[in-house]
Amino acid sequence: MAKLKLTEFVLLLAIFSWGLLPSKSYGQESSATFVEGIDYFAVQSSQADVEVDLTALEAVADIEVFYWYGCYACWQVERKLSDYLATRTQLRVVRTPLVAHTHWREQAYLQPLMEQLADTVELPTTLDIYQACLEDCSVFNSYESGRDWLFAQANVTEQPLIDEAAIWAAEKSYRNRAESFSISQVPTIIINEAFVVTANSAKSADRMLQIIDYLLTR
Repeated sequence: MAKLKLTEFVLLLAIFSWGLLPSKSYGQESSATFVEGIDYFAVQSSQADVEVDLTALEAVADIEVFYWYGCYACWQVERKLSDYLATRTQLRVVRTPLVAHTHWREQAYLQPLMEQLADTVELPTTLDIYQACLEDCSVFNSYESGRDWLFAQANVTEQPLIDEAAIWAAEKSYRNRAESFSISQVPTIIINEAFVVTANSAKSADRMLQIIDYLLTR
């Protein structure tokens, strides 16, 4: 078995520990439980000092999820988040793949590819992709295999026009964005570009959603 890099071992340990914690529903923890600097952190971003116009401010997501499809904890959060958003359709959510390792890059191509195809084909859901990757992530080991998997799931028989240059550019922008917020682990959630909640600070998927709800409604 290949040796794990230290960063990968720490990530796997954090993911495993999530399954050992009890779950609670929203409202079971008082807001006083959540402490800045422990449960969540103020954003330390190079972007925070840059003046933006009103259009840019309106584009700020309520919730931005940094994820990797092979991450079990990310799948847990996505399931909880899907339920949470079902009654909060006014919230703007952005999903940003984290390219923490070179071999995560090919999987990051899926996001801009799906955005290009969204208006023309019926794509698998985010949870469908998590399920496929958790069972066998090798299908997403290259841009071509990930693209072909998407086409097969969507029953695409004739390949649509794809702007591949835009896909490569999007992947680079994901890396730059994660770097600007100093994000190195998944799942990580950014709220209103003001606060960060990490897997380590939240301790469990349920608690991460409780912290998200607190930060959105405080």
